[in-house]
Amino acid sequence: MQKRRELLPFIVESHQKHKTWGYHRIAASVCAKTGLIFSDWFVHKICKANKIKSRAMRVKYSKGKEHITYSNLVETWECSRPFETIVTDTTHLRTKNKKWDLTLYIDVFNNEIISYDLVQFFRGLSTKSHLSALAKFLKEKEKRGYKELDTILHSDQGTVYTSSAYNYAYRNNNIIRSMSRIATPTDNIKPRFSIVLN
Repeated sequence: MQKRRELLPFIVESHQKHKTWGYHRIAASVCAKTGLIFSDWFVHKICKANKIKSRAMRVKYSKGKEHITYSNLVETWECSRPFETIVTDTTHLRTKNKKWDLTLYIDVFNNEIISYDLVQFFRGLSTKSHLSALAKFLKEKEKRGYKELDTILHSDQGTVYTSSAYNYAYRNNNIIRSMSRIATPTDNIKPRFSIVLN
């Protein structure tokens, strides 16, 4: 009960500043501000008891082609040079009370992590993480002298990878897209991630 009374003013303050935040995001904000350790569910109970409700965000969607998909061009994981085939994916990590999105770009030639982006997970931030890691990868490709050479960029058919924004971001960089087939894990790059992360 004492802890609830301690947290309530911080929760109210956070809610008043950010009306659209749910209890997960409020919990992360209060935790960072106070240094106290508590669960998201604990904040949810306090919010419910005090009738603190988030206001739903209104999202406007522009008209146009929503999903852009590509065939799987990777027949073998053998490469003859760096930046011939790059694989990318995002994985979720947990540390105590926090969740993280880790996006990696890995060169199949030598399993080198070319670029990455690690951000605390909040709903909607995943796209930003993907585009940040993509920009770092493209910069590294140019820096190492491979910009003029074709590079196969292989991913799954996730929402970000099929979005117009993502596919527009790598234009003029000699990128050839490749995607794993739906429901075909053997096409995907998870095994390569386990090599790096283990």
